[in-house]
Amino acid sequence: MAGLALALLSLVLSAPDDAAARFEEARNLFLYQECSKAVPLLEGLLYPATVLAPEQELLSREYLGACHFWAGKQQAADLEFTALLLKKPGATLDPFYYPADMIRHFDDLKTRIVAQGLVQDPNRPPPPQKVEPRIVERVREVRVHHRSRVPLFLPFGAPQFANDQPVAGTLFATGQGLSLATNVGCYLAIELMRGSDGRMSDENYERARVLQWVLYAGLGAFVGFYAWSIVDGLAHFPGDAVEEPPPALPGVGFSPAGTPLFTTTFTLPTGVF
Repeated sequence: MAGLALALLSLVLSAPDDAAARFEEARNLFLYQECSKAVPLLEGLLYPATVLAPEQELLSREYLGACHFWAGKQQAADLEFTALLLKKPGATLDPFYYPADMIRHFDDLKTRIVAQGLVQDPNRPPPPQKVEPRIVERVREVRVHHRSRVPLFLPFGAPQFANDQPVAGTLFATGQGLSLATNVGCYLAIELMRGSDGRMSDENYERARVLQWVLYAGLGAFVGFYAWSIVDGLAHFPGDAVEEPPPALPGVGFSPAGTPLFTTTFTLPTGVF
């Protein structure tokens, strides 16, 4: 039993070398155009199952098909040429070895095989690959600065300064300051005209009445400037500011105009690309 096993193992190991040797023998016979001797060797290498390397198998089918064509066996030749083209659609016959009629027949057979869809035309570029749309969700961070409306109700041009309107803020602050100073100044002047008993002389009384009208005018001007400042501040209030700075920690800060900024960070989807 051991001897039989060794014999089988030796046979298996020597099979590739034996097939290569027989292929070289068949190849030499074919090159010398001794097809009658080459055909049995080639058929033995290809059938019932080939034991040749891929490149040797392709050459064996080319040689066998050529031998059949020369022998007038077109059906057998087409069988071998078809097997060759199915494995190598770009195969061609070398015009140095083969006649023009065989090459023409081989090319016609290739055209029929391509037309039947058995193989792809080697001369036609492959169809472009269909690229499926790739859904990518991008996320961006934005910072929303919530502007406080509290400064809009403060006097002396505070609404304008909060809205980054320094010129208007200066004008409102000056108008309110002058009107308030006029009001306070008239009040103090009237109080100084009173005697130790709290009464005024007739001359001071007339002057006090004039100052009292000026006091009320100053107060009215102050209230008017104050109301105008509030209305103007509300009309020009820019609202919340949205920006996309580099990532930063949420915090509380102040705008250049001094408006408190309460910063909130949102994560918003930007779409599909």
